[in-house]
Amino acid sequence: MPSTPSSAPSGAPQNSASNTSAADNSAAPSRAAQKRAPERNAPLTDDILQILRCPVTGSPLRQEGDELIATEDPQRRYRIEDGVPHLLPHNA
Repeated sequence: MPSTPSSAPSGAPQNSASNTSAADNSAAPSRAAQKRAPERNAPLTDDILQILRCPVTGSPLRQEGDELIATEDPQRRYRIEDGVPHLLPHNA
């Protein structure tokens, strides 16, 4: 029987182009696996800051960087992640 280019021994690559692209895809991390560089949150608008209150003291909050701080008790700090304030009391 004459041999053809497509008849390769079992386990040997038949098409180097397809194996190269498969290797390239497996070596590259998926979008879900890639981590974004941490970004600083944009300041919350004044309208939002007028509405938000400390869940423990009820005092207004001010923003410093990526945190909201209770004006009556500066020890009470709440993080902001991806632009969303997390206003959960720490010892609830």
